[in-house]
Amino acid sequence: MTASAGWSADLEAAIAANPDDEDAYLVYADGLQMRGDPRGTLIALQVAAEHDRGAWPRADEYLSEHLDVFLGTLIEHVAEHDPLFRLEWRYGFIRRATIRMRNRFVAGATGWIEQLVEHPSARFLRELVFDIRDSVDNQQRLVDMLARHRFPSLRVLELGEVGYGHFDRDPPGPALELSALWPAVASIEQLAVRGEIDDGHLPLPALRRLAIQADTLPEDRMLEIVASPLRRLERLDVRLPYVPWQYDPSPPLAALLTPLVPQLRHLGVSGVQYHTDRLTALLARLPLQLEALDLPNNRLTDDDARHLATSWWRVEILDVTRNVLTAKGIAALQAVAKLVVGEDQLAR
Repeated sequence: MTASAGWSADLEAAIAANPDDEDAYLVYADGLQMRGDPRGTLIALQVAAEHDRGAWPRADEYLSEHLDVFLGTLIEHVAEHDPLFRLEWRYGFIRRATIRMRNRFVAGATGWIEQLVEHPSARFLRELVFDIRDSVDNQQRLVDMLARHRFPSLRVLELGEVGYGHFDRDPPGPALELSALWPAVASIEQLAVRGEIDDGHLPLPALRRLAIQADTLPEDRMLEIVASPLRRLERLDVRLPYVPWQYDPSPPLAALLTPLVPQLRHLGVSGVQYHTDRLTALLARLPLQLEALDLPNNRLTDDDARHLATSWWRVEILDVTRNVLTAKGIAALQAVAKLVVGEDQLAR
């Protein structure tokens, strides 16, 4: 299954640098077909299907018929009822791989995952998602394994849930060490981290979208994120799923948002159930010039809405679904947004 490096090395490097270059894949397919490699046919079929939806059945059929060739022993973790791997293919290769372990432990999972990322079919992997609920120790072994590889074509990385099982500890459980991973995924444009991490420094200059999900936001971590080379960052989403009542997220949010807001086009904050007045006070004084501001699943009240309505900024779309607003509160927000989305409000 491994292509000859003599004819393909430059072409593979060009595809890794631009994983959506359809013409490069077609040239690659020609070379593979000349050598009798069935992947060449799969590439050609899937490229054709991108332009003709009626061609997808044939492409899917060919992939199914040759899946054992394209995956080898990994096929057993795709074909089972609750598969470890959920794979999406494009242009003859795995485009997106989701590793799912939420309600079970898979013995030797790290080894199987390493086989996947090393596999020829994952050579141009673009999206890697870990939908895992496990201990920090187990996930640290996984991260350390990933750090030993390089992913030049990877553009999307989702990690989580980091530190599952430690949410209620006092003091908190250990955090995940990710610093060694960043050189391996230096080309990613989207990053989502769900859980506790030990270092907020993100040396990811291509990053355009960052999503953070954590119970608390340590201010020193927020300052480390701000100090990172994130000049291309356009979207930031912060979710607080299990915030204790006494915790006020406004100070760390201020440390994070104040320097970054001028460059953002899309901002989201959700999960703030207490101290919403402090959140809205922070947002009201920030120089927001956004296409979209997402504030769903908080506990924003009409008083909070009136506070936001006094700010000088305007956004294109303001999402306040699933708060505790009345029609008056939603109407007040129309002073700062061209479109207010406010369905599914909750009872107080």
